[in-house]
Amino acid sequence: MTEYPQTPLDDWKARPFASSPEVANLFFALSAAQGEFRAVESDKENKHLKSRYASLGAYLDAIRAPLAKHGLAVMQFTTIVGDRLRITTVLAHESGEWISNDLGLPIEKVSLQGIGTAMTYGRRYSLTALIGLAQYDDDGAAVLDEQVADALTDEETTDLHKLATELFGDDADEELARVSRLLFRVGHYAQIPPDKIEVAKTNLRNKAKANSKAKGAGGD
Repeated sequence: MTEYPQTPLDDWKARPFASSPEVANLFFALSAAQGEFRAVESDKENKHLKSRYASLGAYLDAIRAPLAKHGLAVMQFTTIVGDRLRITTVLAHESGEWISNDLGLPIEKVSLQGIGTAMTYGRRYSLTALIGLAQYDDDGAAVLDEQVADALTDEETTDLHKLATELFGDDADEELARVSRLLFRVGHYAQIPPDKIEVAKTNLRNKAKANSKAKGAGGD
C-alpha cells in the first residue's frame, strides 16, 4: 500500500491521499463513470438565504448508478476528536484497487445537531473532491439550513435585526455577525438558539452603550 504520512488532526489539514499499490483500473473506471454523472439537482431550499442548494442525497443520486456500473463503490468513515471531525472517504474498485482522502474540520457546536451538520457538510465536500464533481454550495447554504430547525423564527429574526439597526444603523449586520460568532459560535444570527435571544439583545444594547460612552469621552 502506498500511503502518505498523516498530518496531525490539530492542524486541520489532511494528508493528500492514500491508495493501493496499483490504481490504473480504478482510474480508468472513474474516468468512464465521470462521463456519465448526471447534473446534480438543487433539491433543498434555504429560506433564510433565499437560495436553493444540493443536499448530500442529491450528490449521491447523481453518481451512484455510474459508479456501480463501472465497478466502483464509495464508503465514508468518521472520527470525532474533541470538537473536530475527521472524515475518510474511500473509492474502491472491483479489482481491489482503492484510493482515499481525509478531511479534518471543526465542529462549530458540540451537540448532536452540530456534529450532524459538520458530518453532512464534510461528507459532501470530501466526496466531491475525491471523485472530481463540482460543489454547488460554496456559500454554506446547506450548513445554515441544517441548523435552522433549532434557530430563530422569521419573526424573531426580523425583531433582532430591527433592534440592531436601531442601535447601530448601517453597522447592524456587522454587529449581528459579531454576536453570532463570538457568543454562540454560529455563522448567521438566524442560527442563534431561541432561548438565547435575550442574551443577544442584551449584548447588542451593552455594546451600543459602550460605543456611546467612548464617543462621549472622546469629545471631552
